[in-house]
Amino acid sequence: VSAVGRKSGPRGLFVLTAATHGLSDQGGDYLVATDSLRDGLLDTALKLPTLFDRIAQLPAKRRLVLLDTCRERMNQQRSVAEADPAMAASFAAAISKAVGQTVLMASVAGGYSYDDTKKQNGVFSGALVDGLCGAARADGEGWITVGAVAEYAQERVQAFVREHRPKHVSQSRGIEERYEEKARSLPLAIDPARTRALDTYRARREAAVEQLHKNIGGDLDGRQIEDIKDFLPTAELPNAQVENLLKEIEALDGSDRSKRSVLFLFEKLRAGRAGVKPEIQITPVGQNRASTIRLISTAIFSNWLAAGAGVGAALLLMVWLGVGDPKKAEPTETTIAKPTVEVPLEAEPQAGDRVLDSFGMAYRYIPGGRYTIGSPPTEPERFEVETQHEVSVKGFWMAETEMTQTQWKRHGIPNPSGFSTCTNCPVEGVSWLEVVLFANMLSTEAGLQTCYEPESCTGDMGTSSFQCVAVTLKEGDCEGYRLPTEQEWEVAALAQLPGTAYRARYGELDAIAWYSGNSGRRSHPVSTKAANAWGLHDMLGNVWEWTNSTFMDSARVFRGGSCLSDARYVRAACREGGTPDFRDEFVGFRFLLGRPRPSQE
Repeated sequence: VSAVGRKSGPRGLFVLTAATHGLSDQGGDYLVATDSLRDGLLDTALKLPTLFDRIAQLPAKRRLVLLDTCRERMNQQRSVAEADPAMAASFAAAISKAVGQTVLMASVAGGYSYDDTKKQNGVFSGALVDGLCGAARADGEGWITVGAVAEYAQERVQAFVREHRPKHVSQSRGIEERYEEKARSLPLAIDPARTRALDTYRARREAAVEQLHKNIGGDLDGRQIEDIKDFLPTAELPNAQVENLLKEIEALDGSDRSKRSVLFLFEKLRAGRAGVKPEIQITPVGQNRASTIRLISTAIFSNWLAAGAGVGAALLLMVWLGVGDPKKAEPTETTIAKPTVEVPLEAEPQAGDRVLDSFGMAYRYIPGGRYTIGSPPTEPERFEVETQHEVSVKGFWMAETEMTQTQWKRHGIPNPSGFSTCTNCPVEGVSWLEVVLFANMLSTEAGLQTCYEPESCTGDMGTSSFQCVAVTLKEGDCEGYRLPTEQEWEVAALAQLPGTAYRARYGELDAIAWYSGNSGRRSHPVSTKAANAWGLHDMLGNVWEWTNSTFMDSARVFRGGSCLSDARYVRAACREGGTPDFRDEFVGFRFLLGRPRPSQE
């Protein structure tokens, strides 16, 4: 167990399964081995608490033990055991110490496991296999969890007893389960039926994307096509709104009506995700009007759409509002109104003000000042490296979201992400060296001063071949793109003005972050959790974020926790790090921009 278990790293899943004879005694629970002595079982069998203690010491944080064994009482012959709800005290104590450990057993203390001669397997083991292959009920994200498999196995074992061991029914209590914390929700397999449905949807999505790119009649510009694609999920089944959008994409035929339908439904979907009312702005082409006619979606209008009146009714309503006779008016084009009005760059920025850079990426202003960072000694589960202290920072512009895979790929670089099917998810699997060279690339494309000096870089960005001897940050203020220092990052994450009482997070964890308790252990599209007070999304959870700061000399700090992190790590003060060439599918980044230049859109 120790030799094999050491091969499973901290992010691994360690599984041990045993099918053998077991027994219980006042001294604990035991597994009978092939070389155990019949006349000395307690001395030569394997004591379960010892095994569980050994498993608990393994590096894997997720550990699953499946025991298809009887648990007969030593003082009994082959007869039905009396009901005894208590486990051996030493066994229960071992389980309570096993962080992240889940144990499923074929029988309760004093009971039996059963063989299914027809299937040539243990009833318990057979139920586990069938459950993982789709018989167990999947959760809302399509995962078959430990808890679901346990429930299914319990039903199967009890059904077998009723049919084949009727004399045991009154005393059989089925399988035994022992969990620590949230280990019952540990995902084990994807539901096969969901997988088939996903495959069908993905083929349909691919055809819809191809239809978008055909752009029959030149209905859509390139940016609109890319934005619409990002709202068609790749790792999950579409909801009703996405399904409606998909149908309209499939119906694109070059007509003005089909274009408007797609754009309206897309804007409604995007606005719903952002938590604001959708808005469509109709701008007559060739006219220099000071104002525009805007149609705000109301409950009545939404009901029209649901009833099938669609965009035709919307266009009729616009005529009544004063757009004019459609037969006499000049041709019109539809543009999507931005949900936030960007602040003029010549104005004095305030906390949370928003600008778009020349690539259309959003940045929020973080005010300068003297801040307290780190965690107080009384903070539960804090680490010693989180010493609380004051820092001074200048005002800066921080990216509103983590850099997405779409934003990364637009610059012609291969996507290294482990979750590469989710284009609006954060780009990850990128090394610190790669990220800072990418910052230089953006700075150059935007006509800004670069912030880093690379030395002897080789290989292709976006691949594991990319390496640099060294990269240093240029001295002085830089006007281009760069990573934040960890002091800047923590100030931005908490969004608290100087003098505010300490908080570990900027809100309730489930509302603001994708972490191990709600993520299904995968990253999610950015901006799907609530922003902090300064308008920054996913500062905690989703993926760790690289910073400029060093960690124990040779490493670089990353902050914020990830979708795989326990709550302890999803705190603003938590510090982790890796060497500059370290890559992981749970580490990404966001940039700070020294001197924003407005988007030309």
